[in-house]
Amino acid sequence: MNLVKNLDMTLLHHFVVTAELLSFTRASQTLQITKSKLSKDIRRLEDTLDTQLLERSSRVVRLTESGTILFTRAQFLLDECQHLLSDMTSLNHSVSGTLRLAASPALGRLISQQLLPDFIRRWPDVDVVLKLSYEYENLFQEGLDLAFRIGKNTDHNLIQKRLGYSHRVIVAAPAYLERQNVPRTVQALTQHRSVELFQRTNVNWLLETKTGVESVNVPPILRCEDFVSVINAVLAGVGIAQVPWFVAREHIQSGHLSQVLPDLNSPSLPIYAVYRQGLNKPKKVSEFIQHITHHESMFNLTQ
Repeated sequence: MNLVKNLDMTLLHHFVVTAELLSFTRASQTLQITKSKLSKDIRRLEDTLDTQLLERSSRVVRLTESGTILFTRAQFLLDECQHLLSDMTSLNHSVSGTLRLAASPALGRLISQQLLPDFIRRWPDVDVVLKLSYEYENLFQEGLDLAFRIGKNTDHNLIQKRLGYSHRVIVAAPAYLERQNVPRTVQALTQHRSVELFQRTNVNWLLETKTGVESVNVPPILRCEDFVSVINAVLAGVGIAQVPWFVAREHIQSGHLSQVLPDLNSPSLPIYAVYRQGLNKPKKVSEFIQHITHHESMFNLTQ
């Protein structure tokens, strides 16, 4: 049997989405087909390959060993097919179309100030979609071309390009420090209340000291999901915060915020651009990667 001739790419796409979500209900909703249609398509693919790909029960869907192997390779295959079709429909290799990006809100605001405007001015036929989220978006599932990430990249199916580093600093409003005792040691931080990102019960700050990295718990008084809100609350004197230096630097330089324990910062975290593997990248993606390379210095976000 010629498997290449008999393999239906639509079935393969339906399998990849199902394997990603591990739910026939959610996958059918994503694909906008009925659950029974999706189930039949997976059965047809299993019959074609003569192997079971998914273990189904009333409560859970799991990948078999064969399904795991196919899932990893099928993502690349479908991505290559999409890029190939994109190349074939753009014979003049023009830099055009929609470039879909993702970044954390803070990093997204930074790149939207310089990196993206410069790129758009150079390539006006490209329209850019920038998704801001603190979640690590799945590039395959979300149809993203590239994502900017701070910290370790755990998805080994992606190519990563290190751009620079970022670390966090402790800040407070001068008026707040006048009312409270200015912390002079790491342990003194526990006597203060923090403004935090995300809804976490236990908040531990990591600080690099002469003897190594120390962890300190600073009880939160306010939690929110955006650094703009964190900074606004700190400016209003609500509490202290540990935030990325590039988020607070303008306020520090203007004197509206003061650094607390300025010699103690968090360990530096790498900043990456991550994108899907494959040889046939659309021209818009390859040009944007080259554009990032020319602007790498903007990602050196440590003091």
